Amino acid sequence: MQDSAFKFALMDEITSFKPLAKKILAILKNKKYPGKGSLGSKLGFKTLRDEGILPILFPLFAYHLPNPKYQKLAADFLNAKSLEFNDVRRAYLKFWGKVADVNFVNVLRKYEISLED
Repeated sequence: MQDSAFKFALMDEITSFKPLAKKILAILKNKKYPGKGSLGSKLGFKTLRDEGILPILFPLFAYHLPNPKYQKLAADFLNAKSLEFNDVRRAYLKFWGKVADVNFVNVLRKYEISLED
């Protein structure tokens, strides 16, 4: 599932020069694919910014998918404490607050929700 999404990211929006140039520059950066996958998946992953990777990881947490390969990829990318689902989900939420929704931390504080153990 995630392999297809990363492959799609590689080919998405390459019909004009500017998006194509951005993808080429992103591929040249040393962003490592956290796991095993096809060349297309690895290159597609490299073209995405962090906030573009989060939606690809989202189904793992939304649907509690029993996919160890997918969970390991997410854990490695998010630098989760372990491969346990709760640790990976906690790392996802922390990362979400860091790169996707800067107000998320304030909401956690307001409702006294902790993402720590």
